[in-house]
Amino acid sequence: MAMVTMSATLPSLRPPPCSPGVYCAPATLSQDLVFFSGIYLCGIGIGASKAVFISFAAEQFDDDDDKNTSGREAKASYFSWYYAVANVAMLTAGTLLVWVEDKVSWGLGYGICASFVAVAVVCLAATAPMYRMVPPAGSPMKGVLQVLVAFSRKVNLTVPEDATELYEEDGVKNPLLHPLHERLHHTEQFR
Repeated sequence: MAMVTMSATLPSLRPPPCSPGVYCAPATLSQDLVFFSGIYLCGIGIGASKAVFISFAAEQFDDDDDKNTSGREAKASYFSWYYAVANVAMLTAGTLLVWVEDKVSWGLGYGICASFVAVAVVCLAATAPMYRMVPPAGSPMKGVLQVLVAFSRKVNLTVPEDATELYEEDGVKNPLLHPLHERLHHTEQFR
């Protein structure tokens, strides 16, 4: 965000201003490089962090127990506030910041965004010791490879016409057969 702000603010990083009806000088290669690098870095940063926010936040609550309802309620409250604040932020960015960039200056609009990002990074760094860090268990590629191997083995498998011939683990103690995890009934759809 700082690169985009600098490209909109510093005269050396943007094309010279021009009057309406007069030929405008195009941006130089270095000006384009700074601006588009900043835009791409913002996109990569948002894409990398936004996918992690939800799961990281979910790990901060104690709701593993069926008896611990306060953890589930706190998590539900957190996510309600998270989405409410995200929507207000998008509304503000789409209205107020656009007005600032249009009527005042592009540099100020990007500077406001960059300052909010800086405040968020400082808050994250200051509160990092309080976070619950759950170490990753195993490799994510292992599950992907298991699915691909199972698919390759079963791609030509024929499904029996009679649903009673399907393999079900009746009587086997299966942790997935918790009351919340009901078995799906067999249907003729997607045959």
